[in-house]
Amino acid sequence: MVENDGFELGDRRLPIDKNELPDILKKYKLWKEKEIISEEWFGTGPKPDKPKCWVVDVDKIREEDYYLNANRYAPYKVEEVEYEDPATLMEELISKQEEILSGLKELRTLIGGEL
Repeated sequence: MVENDGFELGDRRLPIDKNELPDILKKYKLWKEKEIISEEWFGTGPKPDKPKCWVVDVDKIREEDYYLNANRYAPYKVEEVEYEDPATLMEELISKQEEILSGLKELRTLIGGEL
């Protein structure tokens, strides 16, 4: 996926130094003319395990009715995260708060404060 096209993301779209389009165009021409695909082309994105580009079979794109959102064809999948039961978390939180309150009351008693 292209992260920099040579222009700012703001309203004015002023030119910037970063531009990945020439490199992508070069790689595309090599692939189109010689069907060369090199693993080193597939640099990493924001996360080291997340490639910036990949090749998708045209039949897969046809199956998806030519929907061209890159994330639909990404070779990585989002991992499902299991969370603890909210009721259990609340009980733990209440228990911790009660411990803190008990400690504060004990501290107040030790320093001569009123209950």
